[in-house]
Amino acid sequence: MKREEVVHIAITKDEMASITRKVAEKMLEDGKKITISTFLREFAIKPLLNGECSPPQDTVIEEPPKEKGRWDDISF
Repeated sequence: MKREEVVHIAITKDEMASITRKVAEKMLEDGKKITISTFLREFAIKPLLNGECSPPQDTVIEEPPKEKGRWDDISF
């Protein structure tokens, strides 16, 4: 099958490590090699396109606690 488009995404190192683990588990389970592209296509993209996956979850962005400055305790 010829690939028509190439899509690039940015993921964290932790996400990449998790995907790599899942690919390794799938290879052990099936007994044959699989690429990360094929794995993502079969288990993430195709289910999304066919409506077989759960809706996306909201991402909560955690902000670091704000440090107090030397003038923060002064009230006018």
